[in-house]
Amino acid sequence: MSGALRSAWILGPRPDGVFVLGAPVLALLVILPLSWWIPSEAIWLAVMTFGSVGHHVPGFLRTYADRSLFSRYRARFVVAPIVVFAAAWWFAGHDLHAVLLVSLVWSIWHGMMQHYGFMRVYDAKAGVIDRKAARMDLAVTVSWFALCLCYGSEQVGSILEGLASVGLFGVPPALVRAAGPIALLVTAAITTAYLLHQRARYRRGEPVSVQKLVLLVSTAALLWFARVFTTDPFLSVALFEVLHDVQYLAIVWAFNRRVVDRGGGGGPLARALFRGGLLAPLLYIGLCGAWGGLAWFAHGLGEPSALERGLTALLVTSGLLHFYYDGFIWKVRQRAVRSGLAVGTQDADDDDRGRPRRDLLHLSIFVAVLAALYRSEQRADRPSDLQSAEAMLASVPDSMTARRNLGAALATLGRVEEAEAQLRAAVQLAPRVVETHLVLARLLIDTDPEAAKRAARAALAIDPSRPQAHVALAGAEQRLGQLPAAKQALRTAIALGDESAETLGMLGLVLARTSDHDEARRYLQRASLAAPHDVRFPFNLGLSYAGTGEWSEAMRAFERATELAPSLAAAHNSLGAAYLQLGRRADAERSLQTALRLDPGLEHARRNLEQLQRTR
Repeated sequence: MSGALRSAWILGPRPDGVFVLGAPVLALLVILPLSWWIPSEAIWLAVMTFGSVGHHVPGFLRTYADRSLFSRYRARFVVAPIVVFAAAWWFAGHDLHAVLLVSLVWSIWHGMMQHYGFMRVYDAKAGVIDRKAARMDLAVTVSWFALCLCYGSEQVGSILEGLASVGLFGVPPALVRAAGPIALLVTAAITTAYLLHQRARYRRGEPVSVQKLVLLVSTAALLWFARVFTTDPFLSVALFEVLHDVQYLAIVWAFNRRVVDRGGGGGPLARALFRGGLLAPLLYIGLCGAWGGLAWFAHGLGEPSALERGLTALLVTSGLLHFYYDGFIWKVRQRAVRSGLAVGTQDADDDDRGRPRRDLLHLSIFVAVLAALYRSEQRADRPSDLQSAEAMLASVPDSMTARRNLGAALATLGRVEEAEAQLRAAVQLAPRVVETHLVLARLLIDTDPEAAKRAARAALAIDPSRPQAHVALAGAEQRLGQLPAAKQALRTAIALGDESAETLGMLGLVLARTSDHDEARRYLQRASLAAPHDVRFPFNLGLSYAGTGEWSEAMRAFERATELAPSLAAAHNSLGAAYLQLGRRADAERSLQTALRLDPGLEHARRNLEQLQRTR
């Protein structure tokens, strides 16, 4: 193969065919077969941690290991991480959503601009460096990404949900629905003009990059399949993310290999990672995976804590810095980038230096946007969750997430039948999303435990390792009186790692109902330790002791319950009954009278008080 032909590729014909031009096909071949066996949420989690977070590493390596690059943008690379981390830490600690919304919108832009960057690289490889070609590439890229976004119910829904989280509800549903046809007309016009431009270049004998056109077609096809055709939101994100990450890792590998081979900068770590041989790419992938593993670990922490807050802030910072840095360290017109990509440097721009005023402007814009979003989120006139969910569904009626959100909002208001209808519609749109089955099961436990049991079993059929599905199944079985089965389901949930106070206490209550009092008390005590301010666990512990006539222990448990919930009439009644059994008549009368004052209709307290008064 000739040198001229080889120069048209980034890595080479075969590697480009797999990792760049063929990345959309690779994403389909990896994700779709996995989705037949693995829950889509699990696929999404693996891709977003090991892939999405992991692929930040190569950019940071170039940023902080390339001395020449670091010296040019020293102020940005030092100050930006401090400002972004401080913002992410503060917003995470106050459960505010502005930083997350900025990250969502920026990630969409970043994915689009990476594709545009690849198109420009392939054009530069073919010798096409004029600004008109660049503008045409940008226009066709923006139009196709916008088209797939406008017709992608889940991505539109995620943006609307993000806007709602910060108090921005002003997007009329009619405008959202009209965006699709408008984007279709604009994309058709731009694509027609683009193809005519390419044909005119070809007829004039000017170079046309076939690779660029193949990339455009394959990426647009994958985008349409992932964003529009796929109704499972987790698969939709995972498909594009695999494409994005694979292409990024491939081009950064090619860039750094050439820099190291030519004796360029990068430091000892870069030379170790990007030298020849089999070990180097394994080390490269392993380092990216290790950083992604930190995100996997953070996701598994669950309960809020200082560690969880710190890791969340760190990972959000990682993403935002990745978006920011990639906006200027990989510009194809820069001489250093062209050299690393084996593109001619005769018309390259001299590598600019960081400008303090520009750096300050960037950070000022970031802070100003966060401040505006914070102020919006603090508005007192925000719509209710139900109003937000209804508005979202009106905008994207084909969104599984919109249906599930509306179902959850209706369930909170006790509108069970309406909630069930929305949740079943969500299941129809994405039948392999476990969480929807779980929400449906929890909704129906009290009103239709058989249907709840079926929903829980549907969740388990998709993911038998999900502890929450076993808990939901146990709740339905408990309502149906199937206590041995409920007991087994709860034991399985705990064995799978669910040691929440709710699950421990639920198992303790089931064990008490089956007269396994010793074991019941152990679980109720563990639940009390896990949630020391929850009145249910000492109250149920007291009932267990009372059931076996151990009134001193029952009294202590009921006393704790009344301390935690002084307005709980049932706790005062049970404490009065315990005092009565222990012969503490004055204490018993006082507790029973308190119970009746709190709840005059509590018949158990009235009968206990009458018994006390008859035996005077």
